[in-house]
Amino acid sequence: MNTIDLTKWTIERYDPAQIGADKYKQEVAEWEIASDGLSVSQTKNASPSFFYSDFHSLEKIISVKVEVETNYDNDFIGFALNFQPGDTKNKNAEFLLLTWSAQLKRPGLKLCRVKGIPHFLDFLKLPVVATANTLGTTAWQHLKPYQFKFEFNNDKVEIWVDDQLEFEINNEFSDGHFAFFDCSEQEVFFSEIQLLQRHKEKTVTFARDNFSANPEQVTVDGITLTTSTLGGTIKFSPYTQYKGLWLGAGSTQASNYRLELSQTVDSIQIQFSALDRGETLTNFATNNGAVSIQYTNQSNTAFNGTTISCTTGYGEGIIKYSGARFNSFSLHHSGGGNGVIIECITIKTA
Repeated sequence: MNTIDLTKWTIERYDPAQIGADKYKQEVAEWEIASDGLSVSQTKNASPSFFYSDFHSLEKIISVKVEVETNYDNDFIGFALNFQPGDTKNKNAEFLLLTWSAQLKRPGLKLCRVKGIPHFLDFLKLPVVATANTLGTTAWQHLKPYQFKFEFNNDKVEIWVDDQLEFEINNEFSDGHFAFFDCSEQEVFFSEIQLLQRHKEKTVTFARDNFSANPEQVTVDGITLTTSTLGGTIKFSPYTQYKGLWLGAGSTQASNYRLELSQTVDSIQIQFSALDRGETLTNFATNNGAVSIQYTNQSNTAFNGTTISCTTGYGEGIIKYSGARFNSFSLHHSGGGNGVIIECITIKTA
């Protein structure tokens, strides 16, 4: 983790007269860097401006906290993702702009595209690339800090707000500088700016015997798996043929089970056995919401796209999921006296 020195960053503003902002009494933006170089404020009710980094965005993970430190006004705050020096005067400029409005008529967090030199009022209606998953129509709140995290790759941009994945853009990303953005909003405070380290890619398997000491929490290779349930049971099955994490043992109650990981991961594979006739596995989800799984039948099961069921005897199979990065995976197990045995769980991280 690297703390960023903001004294190396650069201020760039649109000329208010050039974009017609002077007609709306917009001041010239004023960015004030703290004496320690670790935070910055834009203090004026000003025309659009940027405070851009001394490094490029590509292959970076950037974390930053932003807060509007006044109860006045409700306009735009945000970030430019691939800004180029001189873009405020470049008729051929093109970059991605994350804008968050608190205006009553147009609230919400959106990823937009800026082309050329927009008119001041154009910032109300920039072309939208994507709308935030949960904050798309939600206004930011005064005096409330928000933690943003950005991850930039050649073919994907991911943006989190307060640990909630709000954007996952799968497209070629054109590199540029990262920038704080402000438009007509005063006393906007950016702090705790950090470059985060990428985790090295690795594969970790939680095998049968790992669950023997404590089936509800297991740590392998520095990653902890915590298992919880709503109404069900969690045990360790020691039997030679069916050994591992035993969910739903001795209970006829349908229950939801959650596998929570101490680190964000890219994929999970769950190998199970001993699914009895009349029992099902369904309602697969991550902390990002419901997901569609890939399924391999190893014996005596059927899968209709949403539900795994046992057709005869004891069913065995492999559940696979990969997609937006996640730190928990849940499934619903129908009531049944025997329960289901999870023999191993394999996760991959990047």
